[in-house]
Amino acid sequence: MIELPYSKPEDFLEFWQETLAEAMTFRLDLSNFKLNTYESPTHQVDSFSFLGIDGEIKNGWVAYPHGSRGLPGFLWVPPYGRESKLPDEYGTRDGMVSLSFN
Repeated sequence: MIELPYSKPEDFLEFWQETLAEAMTFRLDLSNFKLNTYESPTHQVDSFSFLGIDGEIKNGWVAYPHGSRGLPGFLWVPPYGRESKLPDEYGTRDGMVSLSFN
């Protein structure tokens, strides 16, 4: 087992439960789902919009191998300080449905 250089605060579980409860009160309001929005040799890419907790419209994409949808998923989270990008070799995985937010 890996030893972390720090420990969680004593109230971490309470904080996390409150945070999740607050997040569950917001409507996702998924809209503007568009099919085939980006040309990819390996994946079909659909885009979508949703309302973020801050009230701003957020965007994202779902990429899945051509002809397949019921596959395991992969979430691409862009590195801190960078925006998400269109699907490429880093944001997609062979044999998996990939999802990312802009």
